[in-house]
Amino acid sequence: YGYAVEGWRYELPIREDVDDPDQKVPPLVLRPDAYFTLLVGQRRLHLFLEVDMGTESHGRFGAKTRRYLAYKQSTLFRARFGGRSFRVLVVAPTVTRMRSLKRLTESQGGQRMFWFAPLSDITAEKIVEPIWQLAGESAKARLFGSIAAPPQADATPAPTR
Repeated sequence: YGYAVEGWRYELPIREDVDDPDQKVPPLVLRPDAYFTLLVGQRRLHLFLEVDMGTESHGRFGAKTRRYLAYKQSTLFRARFGGRSFRVLVVAPTVTRMRSLKRLTESQGGQRMFWFAPLSDITAEKIVEPIWQLAGESAKARLFGSIAAPPQADATPAPTR
């Protein structure tokens, strides 16, 4: 498929000395369902994964969105993971739930950093297809473009061997 999954980590607890946007005190605490990188040609995409089961309240999901935004603004991601930026992939059980979480994320200011897809679209074959809906965008998008494309802002060059 033109990409390789690297460094998959489940429920990675992230605690950084950043003021939590809701608690107003450090540390900021995130517990993504997974963190991994995709090696795409010479680029490395840093991705957090949130698998929504439809049981989390909108308030709780909104707080999670604000924490990701605070983490990105803090620049501590670069120190911890070596990437310039990251994307948050949100997989929802239904299209209706996905749209609801997308609207909520947009209202929190999470444009273009959060990528949404319904669980029914998540397969090894489809992951490279334009199944993703970015917060702040109406059209569907591919997770990554052509392998020969220049690096994007949220991709870091892969080390040469």
